[in-house]
Amino acid sequence: MESTLQGQLKAWRQHLHRYPETGFDEVKTSDFVATILTTLGLDVHRGIGGTGLVASLTVGNGDALGNGGVPLHNARYDFNDEILSIGARYFAELARFALPVA
Repeated sequence: MESTLQGQLKAWRQHLHRYPETGFDEVKTSDFVATILTTLGLDVHRGIGGTGLVASLTVGNGDALGNGGVPLHNARYDFNDEILSIGARYFAELARFALPVA
């Protein structure tokens, strides 16, 4: 049985593939992604380079743990590197285990 997260990811992927758009003209795609991110509680800034967007997550004021003299990220956490790695791993595993071999 699919987990709720797996089912949601599958539905999003199917939606995006059902309505493909060409590069720099992804108006509906940008709207779809922005809606998802906003629903998840992220602050979405639109119109970056045309149809691009940036989303940020703010949790508290960043002082909850103290810094103990160690540099920390501020409360607006940038997770580009993390999400790209997670996405790359997900698609690599999908290609290996879920797609039929031609």
